[in-house]
Amino acid sequence: MLGVATVLINQSQGFLGQWAAADALERAGKLISDARALEPTSEGVLIGALRLLDAQHRWEDMIPAAERLIQAFPNRIEGYDSLATAKRYTGRAGEAVPLYEKSIRIDPRDPFLYNRYAFLGFALMQLQRWEESAIWVERSLAANPEAPRPIRSARYRILAADYAMTGRPDDAHRAVDEANKLWPFGTVRSNFPENPASLVLMAQIERLNNAQRLAGLRDHAEEDADFGVAPDDKLHQDLAGRTPTTGPGAATTTTAELVTFLAQRKPIVIDTALYSWGRSLPGAIGLKNAGLGGSFSDSAQDHLKAKMQELTKVIQRYRS
Repeated sequence: MLGVATVLINQSQGFLGQWAAADALERAGKLISDARALEPTSEGVLIGALRLLDAQHRWEDMIPAAERLIQAFPNRIEGYDSLATAKRYTGRAGEAVPLYEKSIRIDPRDPFLYNRYAFLGFALMQLQRWEESAIWVERSLAANPEAPRPIRSARYRILAADYAMTGRPDDAHRAVDEANKLWPFGTVRSNFPENPASLVLMAQIERLNNAQRLAGLRDHAEEDADFGVAPDDKLHQDLAGRTPTTGPGAATTTTAELVTFLAQRKPIVIDTALYSWGRSLPGAIGLKNAGLGGSFSDSAQDHLKAKMQELTKVIQRYRS
């Protein structure tokens, strides 16, 4: 049960290169609950519960759960890593640094050590300890040169910010170039706070954005770029890439045209909120991850259909 739950959680976060259906985390939660009924204090149950909280972005709840795992199994790195993650996302990166350092000492041969190097580097970047951050991000890249290209690209973008803020502009530009070669879809605006409720975290990501602009990373993708990609009627699991300028059964608009459209027509605005700063258009309704890949017959479509019917009935009653 825990094995299936882990696969579902990893799919929901894209760790396996794919996205699960909307109810995947509900299913994972049920499996973990059933496993807990059999072995309430096992390592696997405590770790599975932590991973679920992480996937649900329940950062505050992760803290006591991680502390319980550390107390029960002090040699399991998952407790330290999860506690560090929760601390970073709740504006306490200073407390995360020694936790990552301890997890590295506990298991210096872990095959995913390169991730912990990078997370430590990110925490140091949050604290504006740019030179130290660069050292650990460089170690991350060296530890696994075969890591997936989007991951390596993201780490080069962090490295570019570190270099830019330590007076190394040439190195910063080279890091941006390397990031773009590996994965050309990264922009400054693709950075977002995992926890918009933390004002400290939001300020830290703003600093990262400014540093990456200084390094030469492009700010955003051009909305009118035409890559000659033909539209289709499929839901794509890979959410980054070259996109068509039209979509079957849909009308597309530009940002400038949207301003007039909102004023004149007052439509229902749906914000899929994948990369959210906790801000949106006035009156927008947040349906996070409504645009994720899957199929037109999965459970996500049933949820979306019911929600859209509910919203359109409400607006019809309002207008009548």
